Amino acid sequence: MRSRITLAMVLLCTLPFFHIGRRVLWPPDEGRYAVMTREMVISGDYVVPTYAGVPNIDKPPLFVWAAAEVSRLFGGVSETTVRIPSAIAAAILLLSTYLIGARLFDSVTGALGAAVLGTCGRVLLYSQWCTTDMLLSSMVTLALSMAVLGRVTPLERDSSPSLAVGGIAFMAACALAVLTKGPVGVVLPVAVVGVDLALACRWRLRQVIPATLRLARPWAAGGIVFLAIVAPWFILLEGRLGAHGLREILLHQNVSRFLDAWNGQQPWYFYVKALPLDFLPWTLFLIPAALPMSRRDPGRAPAWRLLRTWFVVIFVFFSAASGKSPEYLMPLLPAAALLVARVLVLASDRDRAADRATLSRLRHLAILLAIGAASGIVFLLASRDDVLPGAGAAVLAAAALIFAGALACVAGIARGRPVAGAGALAVAVAVVRLVPGPLLMDAGNRLNIAPQVGHEVSRYLAPGARLGVGRKGADYILYYAEVPVTPLDRPNRVESFLREGPDNAVVLRAREYRELADRIGPISRVTTRFGDESSGFVLVTATGAGG
Repeated sequence: MRSRITLAMVLLCTLPFFHIGRRVLWPPDEGRYAVMTREMVISGDYVVPTYAGVPNIDKPPLFVWAAAEVSRLFGGVSETTVRIPSAIAAAILLLSTYLIGARLFDSVTGALGAAVLGTCGRVLLYSQWCTTDMLLSSMVTLALSMAVLGRVTPLERDSSPSLAVGGIAFMAACALAVLTKGPVGVVLPVAVVGVDLALACRWRLRQVIPATLRLARPWAAGGIVFLAIVAPWFILLEGRLGAHGLREILLHQNVSRFLDAWNGQQPWYFYVKALPLDFLPWTLFLIPAALPMSRRDPGRAPAWRLLRTWFVVIFVFFSAASGKSPEYLMPLLPAAALLVARVLVLASDRDRAADRATLSRLRHLAILLAIGAASGIVFLLASRDDVLPGAGAAVLAAAALIFAGALACVAGIARGRPVAGAGALAVAVAVVRLVPGPLLMDAGNRLNIAPQVGHEVSRYLAPGARLGVGRKGADYILYYAEVPVTPLDRPNRVESFLREGPDNAVVLRAREYRELADRIGPISRVTTRFGDESSGFVLVTATGAGG
C-alpha cells in the first residue's frame, strides 16, 4: 500500500508540468505577470516590480521573484518559465494536503484527498497559470499542515504545540504567503486555527484563554521568523517609494479592495455559484461530507471540525469581500478534497454497517455524475464545433473519458469499493489533461490572436513612430510585441497619445475601438484589423489632424 501511495503522489505532483508551455498567455493576469517577470530579469531590480517601466506593487513580489529566477535558470522568459512556479506550488499544495489527511486520519485518506484536489477543475487550470493564486493557496495549506503536524490544531488534551513545526515552520509559511499576496496570507491560516480553537472550547472564555496561551511560546518564536522573512522587503520598499508604497500595498490593495473593490464586485452569494464549477467533477460528493460524521468516524470529531472550520472560514471571508473572483476560493479546496476523501474511505469499510446509507448516497451521486457526463456528450454531438472551434473531436474525447471515469466510479461504489471508484475517476481526469488536453490548448491558442498581433504590428509602424495599446488586451500585446509599447488605460490617454505624434499608433480591442470611434475618429485612421470585427484588434494611426 505504501508503494502505491508513493507512486500516486509522484504522478500527481508531476501532472502540472506536462505541456506547461504549450499555451500562449491567456487572460486574466498571465500577460501582466509575464511582462513584470521579463522587466525584473532585464533590470535586476528585485525590490520594486515594474510593469511597462512603472512601479507595480499591487501584490508583493514573491511570485515574480520565483518566475524571474526560473527564467534566469532556463536562459530567458517564456510561457514555460513563468508558469513553473505555479506548477511547483501545486506540487507543494498536493503534498501538504496529503500530510494533513495522513495526520488527521490515515495515509489512504491523505492520498485520496490529494488525488481529488489535483484533479478538480480549478487546480488543474491554475497549476499552469502565471499568477499568484496557486502560490498563495499552497503556502496557506502548507502553513495549516505545519499547524496540524505541530499539534497546534485541532486542539488535543495533554499535548503541547511543537516549537519548531507548530511555531516556526507555521509562521514561515505564513510569511511566504504574505510575500505572495499580502496580509491575507497570514489572516487566513491564523483565522482557521483561531476559530477551530474557539469551537473546541465551545467559545467559553475560561477554556479559550489557556488554550490560546499554549500557543504563546511557539508563535512568539515563529513571529520572530515571520518578521525576519517579511520585514526586509517592506523596509526596502519604503526606502524606495516612501510611506506611499506601504499604504498602497497594505491599505489600498487589501483593506480598501476588501471593503469597496474597484473591480470584480459581485453579490454575497457569488461563490455559491462559482464553487460547484471549480470543484468539478467532485462537487456532488461534497453533499454527504456535510452530514454529521462523528458516529461513523469515532474519535475523529476534532479532525472533522477542523476541516469544516477551514472550509467555512475561508468561504465566509471571501464572500464578505466586495471584490470576488472564482480563483480566490482555492485555499479552501484542500479542505473540501479531504472531506470528500474521508467520506469515500469510510464508505469503503465493509465492517461499518452504519455506512450503508452513505454508500447508497455515493452510488446515486456517482450515477448523477455519469448522467451529467452523458448529457455533455449528447450536447457536444449536437453542437459539434460550436463549443471550441476546431477541437470538436478533442472536446468529445474529453467528455467521453469523464463519462468512462464516472461509470467506473459507479461500478466501484456498487461493489463496495468507493476508493477504487474515485481513483478511476481521478485517473480519467488525469488522462484528459495528458491526451486531449494539449489539443484543447491548441484550439484555445487559435482563438487568442494577441501573439499574432504582437509579432506583426511593427510592420505597420512608420519609422520613429510610437506604439500604444488600449486597456483591453494590453498585457498580451505588451509581452508579445517586438517594439516598445505604452499602455493606455483610459480613453483620454488614448486620445492624448494619438495627438502627441503624427505617426503614433494604438492597438485597440475591436469593442474598445467602437467605444472610442467618435472620440478618436477625427484624429486617426484605421491602418489594419487583426481577427474578426467583433472580437479582434484594430490598429489606428494618428493623422496629425486636430493636434
